[in-house]
Amino acid sequence: MAPQLMGMLDIKEYVVTADTLNCPKAVTVKALGEKADYILTLKGNHQALNK
Repeated sequence: MAPQLMGMLDIKEYVVTADTLNCPKAVTVKALGEKADYILTLKGNHQALNK
């Protein structure tokens, strides 16, 4: 749902925040594609990204 909603908004140069529920790769890819900055929260089980 989040990537589709992001497609309807002009998020260029905005900061996109997402909690763990909305943190799939598609959200990150969409934010990068729209040239937005992003802040994502991760659970501890994402050890490779948690460093």
